Amino acid sequence: RGGRNDVFVGNIAFGTTDEDIRQIFSEVGNVRNVRMAVNAETGKPRGYCFVEYDDPATALSAIRNMNDREIGGRRLRVNYSNNSALVEYGNRSGNFNKAEAEKKPTARQVVDQLEKRELWEVMNEAKRMATEGETEKLAQLLRASGALADAFVHMLGELGMASQPRKATYGAPRAPPRAPPPAYGAPP
Repeated sequence: RGGRNDVFVGNIAFGTTDEDIRQIFSEVGNVRNVRMAVNAETGKPRGYCFVEYDDPATALSAIRNMNDREIGGRRLRVNYSNNSALVEYGNRSGNFNKAEAEKKPTARQVVDQLEKRELWEVMNEAKRMATEGETEKLAQLLRASGALADAFVHMLGELGMASQPRKATYGAPRAPPRAPPPAYGAPP
């Protein structure tokens, strides 16, 4: 069964569907297949799945960038699966060391270590790209890495340019919409 480019995803909220997983993990690259684990007797989800990618580099990127991401109020556990060839590939290519991968900081942790001046420099560069005709390049960068997009939103919050992002709600019940605020000058 070796040779697959799949990753194990654990601690999934029980309301999360395979389509939710496909959408979330597509932020890293093209998802070939999602295999949700279900109880054979009840048909209910078991809280984990396997996500298969087209190539090992993308699967390793999913391990680095999606591990510990909060979805549906739970932090995902993303690691290599027992039947994948990722460890061998990573060790052979020098791209993967399990102990080192677990020590690497997440994109949010990197953002938290930056000074305000450095955050502003990143924002100014993104603004320059957006206003000087490089919008597609900026969009490609953000689409290519869910971790980068998450870090970018986190930076906006740190700089007070946006409220802190709400947690992803895949698989979680949605709250009813809030009533709009009263119009200016209207009695409360």
